[in-house]
Amino acid sequence: MMRRNHWLTGLAAAAALPAVPRAARANDLIRIAGVPFDVTALPYFGAGNGIFKKYGIDLEFDTFSSNGSAIASAVSGGSMDVGVSNIPTLALAHLKRFPYTIVAGGGLYQSSAPINALVVLNASPLRTAKDLEGKTLGTNGLNNIGQFGPQAWIDKNGGDSAKVKFIEVPPAEMAAALSQGRIDAAFVTEPFLTADKSVARVFATCFDAVASRFLICAFFTTTDWADAHPELLRRFQSAMRESAHWSNANHAATADVLAGLSKVDPKLLHAINRAAFPETLDAGMLQPVVDVTTRYAGVDHVRAEELIYRGGATRG
Repeated sequence: MMRRNHWLTGLAAAAALPAVPRAARANDLIRIAGVPFDVTALPYFGAGNGIFKKYGIDLEFDTFSSNGSAIASAVSGGSMDVGVSNIPTLALAHLKRFPYTIVAGGGLYQSSAPINALVVLNASPLRTAKDLEGKTLGTNGLNNIGQFGPQAWIDKNGGDSAKVKFIEVPPAEMAAALSQGRIDAAFVTEPFLTADKSVARVFATCFDAVASRFLICAFFTTTDWADAHPELLRRFQSAMRESAHWSNANHAATADVLAGLSKVDPKLLHAINRAAFPETLDAGMLQPVVDVTTRYAGVDHVRAEELIYRGGATRG
């Protein structure tokens, strides 16, 4: 489920940036459980541009699939320092008293430039939310935003999501699953949304039913690790903010980095809508997703503020 990648920021920097004055010592190491998707790739982008080196940090990546359980286990077990996860998983973990805390944002959903959508075959007779009742919908993960987002859209637009069957399908297999009739609709993210357009058409930009702008995923650690490394964490967060600022302004450069990570055709990555990243982290970017999660997972309400690390004295 993972691949060790000794891509240290000090070795992989593609551009030399001015050094931040620091005491003369070796860079600190942070081990990240990474996922080579656009919305989760911010540390890779910052590493490739030398930003983490600027803050005296080397990153060592173990590249996982999108298996959230494996990432959570690696972080809680101490083999990884920081991981990335979707917001519903972190909210549900919080309710179960797992000691995870968000320290930086991942990719954003923005309705002005959607990076995912619900699709059906080009020849499909399905046209409305109600048409999905009794059908099977493929998503890249159950009990996360890839399920809860479509459910919210269906219920908001005249259908009953309780009458829709959701199954998990790997993103690269969605088009085949549609063509073979194993699913009737698919929740697809880029670059597959664009790559599969000869087979499938956009049925709905269903994340709009959650909010016009929200955080899809976030980087987290344990509260114990955060409490034990306050100065290192501060530098990590500063590097992530600068990486977000640079990445938002340099989609062409990050497309090339992403192509190397994902083995996707660079021409395709240059042509699609790309994820944006938050340069600040606040609860307002999480709360819409948390609200949808508590509704469809049938769990107690969670204040998004409780998920964000605020120091040992204020953690939730």
